[in-house]
Parts: sequence; C-alpha cells; structure tokens
Amino acid sequence: MYRPQYTLLTACRQLAGYAASDGVLGVRRPRLFRNGARCVLEIAALCALRWTFYPLLFVVALECWFAFRHDLIFLLRRGPLAVGARLLFSTLVPWIVAVNQVRGGITGTMKANRQNLQG
Repeated sequence: MYRPQYTLLTACRQLAGYAASDGVLGVRRPRLFRNGARCVLEIAALCALRWTFYPLLFVVALECWFAFRHDLIFLLRRGPLAVGARLLFSTLVPWIVAVNQVRGGITGTMKANRQNLQG
C-alpha cells in the first residue's frame, strides 16, 4: 500500500508552494477567503480570552472538525503522535494558505521547484 512519507515541514512547504502558485495565477479565491476567515477567527478568540474562553473552545472544536472529520479512526490507530501532528497541521493550514497565496498574488512570480534546481 502506498503511503506518502511527509514530515510536517515537507507538508507545510508543499502547501505553501501550492498556495503561492494559486496567488500568482489568481485562482481559488474562495479558499483564500475561507482560510483568512479562520485566521481572523483564531485571532479574535485569543483576544476574547481576556473576557471569556468560550470563543477559544469554539475554535478548538472547529479545528478538531477540520483535522479529524475524514480519518479519525485511522489516526487513533496510529497513536497520539499522529493525532497531535494532524491537529497541529490543521491549525497551521489557514495561516500557510492565506500568507502564501497573498504573497504569490503580490509578487506575481513562481518559485522554481527545488528538485529542478538540483543538478
């Protein structure tokens, strides 16, 4: 059975590259807005901690839904490290997508694939 051998860093780099390319090409704007809204929601929840922790609980529940809605049983079988890694990646995704898609839209240049630079 094929299983990709991603690390957290390589998965984040690949996602950043895709998002930057989307920004350069001007595609997937709904994805940018959706991920930007998640970023704003996370910041608002942290700011609201001064008064209440309920918004943070909502954000944690939302991130858990994004992280585990497709394959929670598989991740539970893989152990707590897999569950934690997935939750961390799910929390990083909106930031990686939003920042890199905006950056790609501003710079308008594509980065070369690293495997093509080696030679």
